[in-house]
Amino acid sequence: MIQRPLGSRPFSKIIGGAVAACLAAALASCSGGAVTGAIEEIDSNTGAIVAAATDTTKPSGAITREQQNSPLYQAYQAYLRQRADAAQLRLAAGGGVSDTQATYAAKCDIATGVHVPSFTCGNGAEVPGQTSSGSGCLKPNVLHGACDPGSKFQVLPGATADGVAVAHCRKVGLPATGSTTYNDIAVIQYNKKNGAVCFYQALTNVEGNNVPAPSVDTGFWISPAGTEAIKCTGCHNNGAFIRSPYLAQLATPAGSPNLGSTSHLPSTADGYDNNVTPLKFVGSDYATNLTWAVTTARAPSDTGLACTTCHRMAVSNELGFGYVNGSGGHFALLATARTQASKVPHSASSPIWMRPGQIFYGKCSNSTNNCNQDSECGLGTCNSGAAASAALFNSCSTNFWGSNAEHFTSGNSVPGCSFTPLGAPFAGFSPAQAVSGITSILL
Repeated sequence: MIQRPLGSRPFSKIIGGAVAACLAAALASCSGGAVTGAIEEIDSNTGAIVAAATDTTKPSGAITREQQNSPLYQAYQAYLRQRADAAQLRLAAGGGVSDTQATYAAKCDIATGVHVPSFTCGNGAEVPGQTSSGSGCLKPNVLHGACDPGSKFQVLPGATADGVAVAHCRKVGLPATGSTTYNDIAVIQYNKKNGAVCFYQALTNVEGNNVPAPSVDTGFWISPAGTEAIKCTGCHNNGAFIRSPYLAQLATPAGSPNLGSTSHLPSTADGYDNNVTPLKFVGSDYATNLTWAVTTARAPSDTGLACTTCHRMAVSNELGFGYVNGSGGHFALLATARTQASKVPHSASSPIWMRPGQIFYGKCSNSTNNCNQDSECGLGTCNSGAAASAALFNSCSTNFWGSNAEHFTSGNSVPGCSFTPLGAPFAGFSPAQAVSGITSILL
């Protein structure tokens, strides 16, 4: 068997020189020895966890079919099947070590200027448009490709002029009512001024009442190494927040102060535009994560606004769920496709994701009629300029990858495409800031 650390003691109970010395080095490394908690045992042949400290925060129960099909769940299970030292080998290549949960949370609080508090999922707004009519629902969860009734979203208390933390609790097949259990609880913590962004994740039959703050390491949250292995930055590659119609319908009204209602997704009206805002990944586990903004010409058949009019298109050096994902990759195709998984046909009540203001997939080649399928055009075809341009961005991103392995630092040159560095590791800590910040957290 191989043994490896599992979590750590809460920062509020860590006192003394070990933490101070670590943080005086700008929070570069604070894992191992002094702050290590329980141990989990890994089968050295299969990589499976065969023994671990009991986690009383996660209720037992059958795993729903929807959760088994979830790309997040599958990615995390793949991570657990790896050999115990796989994450450390990757971190060694980046010159760092893995953060404990408490260390990561402390870094994130300092970098973003906001704290992720304890919260209850039920206090969030239920995401509308999830009732399936048989052919799908109006605005399904794009991540899982499924309607997700009972899921809740909220802006957490403590937002500032520049920073915000949001929580999204997804049911993923669990009962929409009469239960406080969720299959997927995720938090994003972000500062639009300096770009610092952090990701927290809990999966499978987790209790949504009194979710602990990540800074209080109870074992509720997946470790930073495990969360990074899910490849958050493979999809969140042009900014902190992804605005599919599923959550964009919760956008903040223009001019609302301090993000308005706590149920509103931070939006362009709040300055969270994924267009000019920076993007910096906090934590040792994200030391090799990079993204690039992608530009290319519109397709000859496209007479609409450029895909980069409102936001950047981007590509990451991480594969999101096994393929080139995010705004310049798979999302570009998905957002402009004829159909979308678990979604009713594009219509006025359920418009296509992209472009803004567009309702149907395209227009018939032999008329001015709107259409989603060729069969709606008689002898003509249903053509979309937006889809044609999206395919060019996808081609740019896919060829930029080529045969590179994950965490490459320089992609391929692609004719007709340009790539500008965008997302990078956060490097904004100073020793004085680290000591001052952690002192305030401890006290």
